[in-house]
Amino acid sequence: MDQMNEARVRGWWEAMNQFNAGDITKFKEWLNTAEGLLNVQLKQLENGASSSVQSPPEDGSN
Repeated sequence: MDQMNEARVRGWWEAMNQFNAGDITKFKEWLNTAEGLLNVQLKQLENGASSSVQSPPEDGSN
């Protein structure tokens, strides 16, 4: 089992302790930017969805 673990490719999440402080700072900044862009897109989708949901016209026929 140990040989299998040594032979396999490690994922990036397993190598987190090998990053230096600068790499971690850059990664955090990238995540913050991505979060901001996703929040803007979410607000646009929510606004589009809320503006497309309209009450039926009140024409007195009901």
